[in-house]
Amino acid sequence: MKKKRWLVTIVCFASLFTACGEDTKPETHDAGAEDGGKVPELCSANSCENGGTCSDASGAVVCDCAPGYAGATCSSCASGFQNNHGSTACQRDCESSGLGDCSGHGACSDADGTAACTCNPGYAGTTCETCATNYQDNDHDGTCSLTCAAVSTLSVCSGHGTCSDASGSFTCTCLTGYTGAACNACASGYQDRDGDGSCLANCATAALSCSGHASCVDTSGAAICSCAAGYTGSACKSCASGYQDNDGNGSCTANCETVALSCVPNSGCTDASGTAMCACNVGYTGVSCTKCTTGYQDNDNNGTCTQDCTAAPACTGALTCSDTSGTATCSCAAPNGLDGTTCVAGLVARWRMDENGGTVVSDSSGNGRDATASVVGWSPGAFSSGFSGKAYSNAALPLPGDVTIATWVARTGTGSGYSRFLELSNDILDLADYDHAGTLGLNLPWNGGWVDTGQAFGASTFNHVAVTITSGTTQLYWNGTLVRTYPYSGSPPSFDEHQLFMLYNDADNEDFIGILDDVRVYARALTSTEIQQLATP
Repeated sequence: MKKKRWLVTIVCFASLFTACGEDTKPETHDAGAEDGGKVPELCSANSCENGGTCSDASGAVVCDCAPGYAGATCSSCASGFQNNHGSTACQRDCESSGLGDCSGHGACSDADGTAACTCNPGYAGTTCETCATNYQDNDHDGTCSLTCAAVSTLSVCSGHGTCSDASGSFTCTCLTGYTGAACNACASGYQDRDGDGSCLANCATAALSCSGHASCVDTSGAAICSCAAGYTGSACKSCASGYQDNDGNGSCTANCETVALSCVPNSGCTDASGTAMCACNVGYTGVSCTKCTTGYQDNDNNGTCTQDCTAAPACTGALTCSDTSGTATCSCAAPNGLDGTTCVAGLVARWRMDENGGTVVSDSSGNGRDATASVVGWSPGAFSSGFSGKAYSNAALPLPGDVTIATWVARTGTGSGYSRFLELSNDILDLADYDHAGTLGLNLPWNGGWVDTGQAFGASTFNHVAVTITSGTTQLYWNGTLVRTYPYSGSPPSFDEHQLFMLYNDADNEDFIGILDDVRVYARALTSTEIQQLATP
């Protein structure tokens, strides 16, 4: 084999190896038959880093670095580039990035490996050249300020004004009563003395009319009329509780309740005149209110003054007034009687039969003609209770002339003979169950005795019966209607001073089985209208 000759070229890198001696020569060799006489390649895939291009045309490895890289093997960042983030990529630094001073509204930083502007608040864009959202430069002076839409959430006008940013910066137009850049102060003539943030008119501005009974104060935060004692209302024109202006002169003074005067007996406090004072009660007079004034009397000497007959309500009809008992009362003068509350001429007696028990059947006419129950019996009546026993008037009845007898009657059983339910003693006049057959019978001795009227009682049914006797005629009313008239055929006896028997006969024991209610006797003949009124329940 031929002796091979190699040319060995040793490339020395000052940054990687020590300098080679000047006399060091690269080995060379002649190309033999085996390699075709060619020189071997010196560049490899790893000769240049970061995308650099290797060349060995000069007989040495030479790297052509990609932009941003430098060094023999392109392993370093070129001037104006940096790899601050520690990766393999070199990027421009702030100085060479072209970002400059970020338009004067930010600062450039490449600390994270990428040059970028960090904008001041309110600015945006690559070089901070525009206004950020919620900011504006409406005056085009290059300065970005908050928009009104943004500052409204910050209550820039304190809720007391409207915001405008047309001038490039927000300004507030304050509501009435407010002032200041943020409308957070009270304007002249307004105040916030209660510290609630609301500015209201002070007294000078409010100019309230307090009606002469108050003065304006605004210490509470609102201008109001502060009323003098005794006055109230928005304008202090009304009297406060415990005060009055009963004389209508516009002045409120303490009422009786507030004054609490101690008054003598028969007197009390009154403020009707506009001034609270002690005054005698109605009916009394004198320094100590111990005398009765005109129209009042104390006839029973019990110390109480009540109305006398001159001052009491007038009596109606035939009633007459009397105050001798110490109380003015209306009563009936004889021969009148009291029918309810009305004095009726000729009412001799009225037995209501409302007692519902006992032996006394009271006369309500005021004439004192009570009846006595010889046989006690009480049952439900036409109105309340009725009488079902036997009774007689205690005294003879004064009936010197015409007569009316009226009653409500119910037949509940069958008696014997001519069963009387009303009889003037000695059979002077009888009202009965005719021959106990269930119809009304009348005994009229002056007309020959008993007559059957034909008016049926019915079973346990109340009917109103009235008989009037006047000169020449006897009339029968049944339930308010005139049903029979009997002219005289002889001279009637005197009805005067006879007792009245109820539900029995004083001699024959022909007793009526039934119930009476509201028996009335008049010393005159009632008119048909009056009898209709009696028969109306």
